[in-house]
Amino acid sequence: MTSILTRYVNGLEESLTEELIMKFWREAFDTDYEGDLNILPKIKNPLQPQLLKYIRTRRMYKRYLQYLKHNYDDGDWMYSRYYDDYVTAPNYSRVISIRHTMAVPMKFIWLDELEELLNYPLALAKAAICGGHVKILDYLVLEKKVDIKRLYFREYYASDPLKSLFMNTVAEEGHLDMFKYLHAKGIQAYSSNAMDNAAKNGQLDMVQYLHDNQLGGCTTLAMDNAAVHGHLSIVKFLHRNRHEGCTQVIDYVAKNGHLEIVQYLIENNLSQCTYFTMDAAAFSGHLNVIKYLHENRTEGCTITAMHYAAENGHLSVVEYLHNNRTEGCTRKAMDDAAKNGHLDIVKFLHKYRAEGSTTSAMDYAAKNGHLNVVEFLHNSRTEGCTTKAMDFAAENGHLDI
Repeated sequence: MTSILTRYVNGLEESLTEELIMKFWREAFDTDYEGDLNILPKIKNPLQPQLLKYIRTRRMYKRYLQYLKHNYDDGDWMYSRYYDDYVTAPNYSRVISIRHTMAVPMKFIWLDELEELLNYPLALAKAAICGGHVKILDYLVLEKKVDIKRLYFREYYASDPLKSLFMNTVAEEGHLDMFKYLHAKGIQAYSSNAMDNAAKNGQLDMVQYLHDNQLGGCTTLAMDNAAVHGHLSIVKFLHRNRHEGCTQVIDYVAKNGHLEIVQYLIENNLSQCTYFTMDAAAFSGHLNVIKYLHENRTEGCTITAMHYAAENGHLSVVEYLHNNRTEGCTRKAMDDAAKNGHLDIVKFLHKYRAEGSTTSAMDYAAKNGHLNVVEFLHNSRTEGCTTKAMDFAAENGHLDI
C-alpha cells in the first residue's frame, strides 16, 4: 500500500488539511525520510510536541533544524522561558530561554546538544518536567544534584499559587510517567486542577491514575471540560467513578457537535436541555444533534436557531428547521445570510419563507463584496438598499458593486 507521504510527493494527494499535513511530517520523521523536506507542505505549528516526538535520529533532527531556519522566522514563539532557580518569581531569578526543538535531545539525552543548557540545570529540569522527559530529569537529579523536591512551581503567582504547580502541568499534558516519577519522589505539588485539565485534554490514563491513587480529586470542571471537548470515555469514567458531576454544559456540547455525549448526558440525567441547546447546535451546523433533540426532546428552540444557521451558512439546518419546526425566523435571517454571502440560503428564504429582509441585506452584502447576492436581491426582491450600499462598497474597494 502506498504511503500518504509517497502519494503527496507524487502529486496524488489533492485536498490538504492540517491533519493530513501533520501525517506527512509524522511519516517523514518516523521513516527518516531521505527526500527534500522543503517540498512538504508547511505546518502551522512546526514545534508542537505531538510532532517533534516522531523524530528518531540525529540526522533528521539536524535536517529539521535547517528546515526551520530557512522556512520560519525566529521569534518568541520558538522558545519557552524558565527560571534557573528554586525561587520561581520575577526579579529574583535568571530567565533562560529554551528552544522547543530541545525536546528532541532531552528525549534521547543527547548531552552534546544540551551542553550549553547543562550550565542551567534548574531551568533545564523545569523544561524536562513540562515536556515529560523523565530520563533527562533523572540525569539532572543524579549528576547535577538538582533537588527535585524544591521544584514546585514553573513560575510562582502570589495571587494564584496553584496556577503553575508543576504536577498540574504534567497532568494536563498527559505525561503519566513523569507524574509517577515525581509522585514517587514524594512531591505533592498538585491540586484538583490536575484532573480537571487532564480531562479537558482527553488524558484518560492520567484521569484514571489520579482517581485510583486519590491524588487531588477534581471539580465539576473535569466532566464539563471532557464533555465540551468530546472525550466521551472520560465523561463515562467520571460519571461511574466520581460524584462531582457536571454543570449545565449540554448547550456547549451541542454547539461542538458531540452527539454521543449529548445523548449520554441526557440519558444519565447529568445536564438538562434548554431551548438554547438546539439553538447552539444550529449555530455550528450540527444537523445530527438538531435531529436528535427534535425527535427525543420537547424543549424545542427559538427563532435564533434559524438566524444562527442562516448567518453561518448552514443551509441543511435552515431547511430542516423550516420543514420540521414552527419557530421560524425574522428578517434578520436573510439579512445576515446576505451579509455573509450565503446566496443559497438567501434564495431558500426568498422562495420558501415570507419574512423577507430589510435594506441591511443589500447594504451589507455590498460592503462585504458579495456581488452575486446584491444582484439577486436587486432582481428578486423589493426592499432595495440605502446609500450605505454604495458607500460601503466604495470604502472597501468593491468597484464592481
